[in-house]
Amino acid sequence: MPPAVSRLIQNTVGGKAVPAALHDQKERVRAWEEMQSFYAKRQYQPAWFTMKGPRPQAEELVRSIDPLANEGLDPQRYQKAKLEAQIAEIKANRDFDDPRAQERLARADMSLTYVFLTLASHVASGRLQPETLKVDWYTKPRRVDLDVRLADSLTEKGTIHQTLDSYAPPGKDYARLRSALARYRTLAAQGGWPLVGMEIKAKAQGEPVRRLRARLAAEGYLQPAAPQAAGQPAGQAAGSDVFDPALAAAVLRFQQLHGLEPNGKVDKPTLAELDIPAAGRVQQIQVNLERWRWLPNDFGARYIKVNIPEFKMQLIDGGKTALEMRVVVGKAQQNRTPVFSDKMDYLELNPYWNIPTDIVKTEIEPGIAKDPNYLAHKNMEVVSEGGTPRYRQRPGADNALGQVKFMFPNQFDIYLHDTPAGHLFAKAERDFSHGCIRLEKPLDLADYLLKDDPKWTPEAIRAVIATGEQKTVSIPKPLPVHILYFTAWVEEDGTIEFRPDVYGADAKLIEALAKEPPVGLDFDNLNKKEMRAAL
Repeated sequence: MPPAVSRLIQNTVGGKAVPAALHDQKERVRAWEEMQSFYAKRQYQPAWFTMKGPRPQAEELVRSIDPLANEGLDPQRYQKAKLEAQIAEIKANRDFDDPRAQERLARADMSLTYVFLTLASHVASGRLQPETLKVDWYTKPRRVDLDVRLADSLTEKGTIHQTLDSYAPPGKDYARLRSALARYRTLAAQGGWPLVGMEIKAKAQGEPVRRLRARLAAEGYLQPAAPQAAGQPAGQAAGSDVFDPALAAAVLRFQQLHGLEPNGKVDKPTLAELDIPAAGRVQQIQVNLERWRWLPNDFGARYIKVNIPEFKMQLIDGGKTALEMRVVVGKAQQNRTPVFSDKMDYLELNPYWNIPTDIVKTEIEPGIAKDPNYLAHKNMEVVSEGGTPRYRQRPGADNALGQVKFMFPNQFDIYLHDTPAGHLFAKAERDFSHGCIRLEKPLDLADYLLKDDPKWTPEAIRAVIATGEQKTVSIPKPLPVHILYFTAWVEEDGTIEFRPDVYGADAKLIEALAKEPPVGLDFDNLNKKEMRAAL
């Protein structure tokens, strides 16, 4: 290969600052930096072409773009046609003594490398990163080798397609959701389902009921409509316009799998979920696949996870759900619970509630202004901390944290805790807290976490609680806590569940992904003078 080609590549990427056009796109910045490392290791020799023309891997990369739609990516962003044209142009003109051909080859080689590395980065870590979206998501992104695997793929150690596939998040949760994406894409391509369009009361009849049947049948909640058999009583055919018990059961099942009030009626919240089109569900699955790419590879062998839109906590031990319960999370409008991970290492029985400053200003001080005995009525007190007064609520039946608090110290001052407001767990949508997570069955969690310490039997835990005195207890085996945000997932039996976007995070991510510019290097504005000088 003429030395000028290597000089062109070196002058374009070697030691150069990240192009200004990429600054706001973290994964593309990473691809640029990985490309610099990749070419430096090979002394800026082209990777995808030889004097005979393109290597087989060049065309394999182009063929690998469309299948990545299975990962929830948008193949149109990766300029497949432009890459095909660059490869075809080099095939047609291999006079590499021609400076223009040398420039075309260098550009094509860098384009293929940059697209591969960007694709790999998108599959591994996501098309966007949470910090660019200004959402409350603070997990550590996955880290994988990009340039090393590319080098291997250009030898006999692997293929381009297999290498790109290998970047996808591991684990069954991601794989099951990816399969669901294929199913819902097929449903959308086949026309999806009809709009129900109106609320429907029990025992209703008519065309709206037929639409409801067709809607539920399209997604598999009800047997498809069939012609009414001769002699069959009116209203009993699968395509009947009667809201019969079978249809009510299908509506109930739909509600259960969408986190709705399970009343078997097509009320306003149920209608809103029914009338989300199949294409909307495709987008919902895509953004949740994106979120999986923002998470670490491994949650641990034993961990707690809280899914905010599901309003549920699960303790996973050895791959099995050992404990689960309903939770209350932060208010959607002003106290959203953030997404992050940390380690739980102790709990408090009969905890004090150290009241945050913002709650003091918005609730406690106005309460005192109206009622001089407010603190006494609420079992609260003012204590001095370094000369600064601080409000706290004493342990007791009315303490906002209940009888037990579970600590995993973090920058957000978020923890899991009991609550005296147990009636809130009966509601379908449970975003009522100031940000911390209230547990439906906190003593069950305390029993499980302390079961390896013989001093802390369930009886011993309850005996301390009965004293009303605060007690800090170390957890024998500290474990990770993962606060998550997923509005779509697939259970082990293949059942897909959806949840309303309680914090509006889906809509924000869908909008941001739609605005992502195409992936490619603008060589006309990228070190143009340096490239010409290399010739």
